Amino acid sequence: MAGKVKEEPVLLAVFAAALGYAVQALVNIDLPIVTPFFWGLMAMGIARIRRF
Repeated sequence: MAGKVKEEPVLLAVFAAALGYAVQALVNIDLPIVTPFFWGLMAMGIARIRRF
């Protein structure tokens, strides 16, 4: 994925959002309102990676 960030800067934003969600999940209670957005961002990131 790191090689594709230069071509697609949006991947960096998706990765940062996923990393932020994962970190808060380690130290905080689960936020059910945010979970659908997390899975949506993950799907968008995977779709962008597979497109190339």
